[in-house]
Parts: sequence; structure tokens; C-alpha cells
Amino acid sequence: RLTWTVLEVFEGVPERKLKRLDSLLDRRPVLPRELLDCAVWMARRYGAPIRECLRCVLPAFIKDSEESAPVAPRPEAPPPAATFTLTSGQAQALSSLSDKLSGRRHGAALLYGVPASGKTEVYLRLIRQVAASAGQALRLLPEISLTRPFFDEFSASLDVPVVLWHSKLTARERRLSWLALRRGDIKVVVGARSAALLPFQDLRLIVLDEEQDESFKQEGQSPLYHARDVALHRGKACGAVVVLGSATPSLETWEAARRGEIELIAMPDRVSAVARPRTWQCVRSHSL
Repeated sequence: RLTWTVLEVFEGVPERKLKRLDSLLDRRPVLPRELLDCAVWMARRYGAPIRECLRCVLPAFIKDSEESAPVAPRPEAPPPAATFTLTSGQAQALSSLSDKLSGRRHGAALLYGVPASGKTEVYLRLIRQVAASAGQALRLLPEISLTRPFFDEFSASLDVPVVLWHSKLTARERRLSWLALRRGDIKVVVGARSAALLPFQDLRLIVLDEEQDESFKQEGQSPLYHARDVALHRGKACGAVVVLGSATPSLETWEAARRGEIELIAMPDRVSAVARPRTWQCVRSHSL
């Protein structure tokens, strides 16, 4: 016997002979409709077999979709954060993006901030806003950045259960997190590329930090997807706000902002008083 995934149910007489279904493994759909549609979109977008796209959104470690999964423990309360005044760039970025979240309006933006401009503080405040309203948020980072000290500090700064997602986790750790997230028990995920394909129930915010990083592109194994494309697609499908953050945006994102396909939010000022490094502008001249 073979195990398959049912994508659609049609009425009427089939045009060709089909195999009979022996039994139904799950009492209710394992995947949210939005995530199943995402798998179909990936198959068309990247020219990949649908079974390989389904394997990405429904991993092999999910054996029993009804398995109980404990909720991630709430992190220890952090010490009171030092109060400081936001820069004008931070304040404007936060106002624009926060308004979209409050109004439950979909939007995509390039947060173009120089190094040390305080993009992380903007991300944290947006994620806190989502968690406070019982929504779900996803922060994607290059895998090299997902160290345990970073995660512990990030979790404590939010004071809500946060799940870490990357390739070094055990199958059991990933299975329990996957199931808890699908039930809506987990509100915040910070992870690498594959976290873009997790089963959220009420996704309201996606932050792609260092969006120009090449590690967001899947290589060597089909489907050859890009987490930035998936984030933008799922953000639109879920009505979520998508923030692409970078000091050196990719050409694709910069062009999308130039065309007006996504909003451009600039943060030109550094938070600290340290002077910006010297820069040079290269100009190509053409001889007649």
C-alpha cells in the first residue's frame, strides 16, 4: 500500500481509471489550505514535481498529526529595557508598518537601513505588537546567525514563547514545534530558510532579515525555492505584513521597490554617535 496526499476532491465520474482509497489516515486536513496552495504555487513557480513541494510543507517526521505537543516554555522575564528615543527613521518605519498591522492590511516593504540604524528594534516592536494581539510572527535569518546566545536573548526580549527552527534540530524537536505551531500555541518563530514553509494558523508578520543573503535560496535539492519569494507569496495569501530588511538590498528587491511593487522605507541615520565609515561612489564613463 502507498500513502498519498489528497489535493482536491471532485464530483462526477472520472475520465480515467483511478485506484481505490483504502483508508483515511487523518480525521481532519493536516495542512492549512493556504499552505497547501503554497505547495501548488511552488510546483508551478519553480517547475518542481508537486510531491517534492509537498514534502517541504509536510515533512516525513510528521507521522501522527493528532500527536500532542507541549507548548514552548515562556522565557524568563528580561530585565527592564533601557529607554531610549527612536531615531526619526525608526519612528517613521515603525509608524508605517504598525498601522498596517493594526488595520490587518497586507503590505510588503523594503526596510533599507544603514548598518547600526536600529532595524532590529523595529522588528522587535512589530513582533511584540503581533504577539500582544494573539497573532503569529515569523522572523527569518541566515542560518549562520541562529546561535543559541542570539536565540536566548531574542526570546527573553519578547517575553512570549518562541520557537527556534533550523537544520540542526532533532526530528523530535522539529515535530513537536511543527504540531504546536499548527495548533496556534506558538506565536513567534525565528528560523532559517525552511521556516518559511511552516504551518501557521494566523500569520500576520514576516520579517526577512538580511534579505540579500544567498542562504535563503535552496540549492542542490528540488524544489529550488527562494525564501524571499515564498515569504512574499504567503504574506499576500495570509494578508500579512512582509518586511525585507537590509543595508545592501538584493537587486531584485531594490528593483521591486523602484517599481513601486513594494514600499521603500529608508533609515539613513545610525543609532549611535559613531561616524559612518567612508564610502566611495564608482562612476562608469563612456568614451564617444
